[in-house]
Amino acid sequence: MGQTSFDVKSYGARGDGVTDDAGAIQKAIDAAAEAGGGVVLFPRSASPYLVTRTLKITSSDIELSGDGATVQLADGAANGTGKKPFLNTAGQVHVIYVTGSESERIRKLRVTGLTVDGNIYNQSGYYNPRGIVFEHAEDVLVKDVRIVRAFVGLDFG
Repeated sequence: MGQTSFDVKSYGARGDGVTDDAGAIQKAIDAAAEAGGGVVLFPRSASPYLVTRTLKITSSDIELSGDGATVQLADGAANGTGKKPFLNTAGQVHVIYVTGSESERIRKLRVTGLTVDGNIYNQSGYYNPRGIVFEHAEDVLVKDVRIVRAFVGLDFG
């Protein structure tokens, strides 16, 4: 696991419960991937880091860490996903989606200290928003993580 830290606030995340932080958080995740791994840090915040789309991890050696931080799916982010073509894992809206392939598995993934909020009750016509999804991943650690209001909290495939 890389020791380099990527603070989501340095990439523009606000953690104010109003601003869509998805783009900033995804930039921090992508920067960690480009560096060969690292810790994506969510500083403690009284309000959630709001996301309007799925945060995707497609590289190994990444840790999402955030003691005292919540990542929450925004109201309506999964609206309308309860019909084709969304009825597959990739087409759904989740909070965090870790995905590799059969030939290139994602390895050494960590999620520590975060609260992950699927906010399922504020979605309309949704198809199964999940808290955290792992597909084609191994050597995964989920520690001291709280998952709330998700159709499925953790999904390993």
